[in-house]
Amino acid sequence: MHLSAGDLLRAERDTGSPDAKLINDLINAGAIVPVKITVQLIKKAMKKAGWAKKRFLIDGFPRNEENYLGFVDVMGGDVNMEKVLFFEADEETLV
Repeated sequence: MHLSAGDLLRAERDTGSPDAKLINDLINAGAIVPVKITVQLIKKAMKKAGWAKKRFLIDGFPRNEENYLGFVDVMGGDVNMEKVLFFEADEETLV
């Protein structure tokens, strides 16, 4: 199952949740949302989708070692991150 970290953040900012204003302000400023908030949203989406019976491709996360460590911290032993795909390409190739 495909989950987009960015889509989850954008959806959350429209909910009026306690983190919504912070997420909105950070996204509008072009800043990074704290890893813990992002991972909690991913975990919530995984649980909602029936995470015990599925595999997930999480688009846009982790982007660095800090993200990975935050994922491990929040998920604990509940999830096994088997692989991380990282594609590096210049803008012309991406277009």
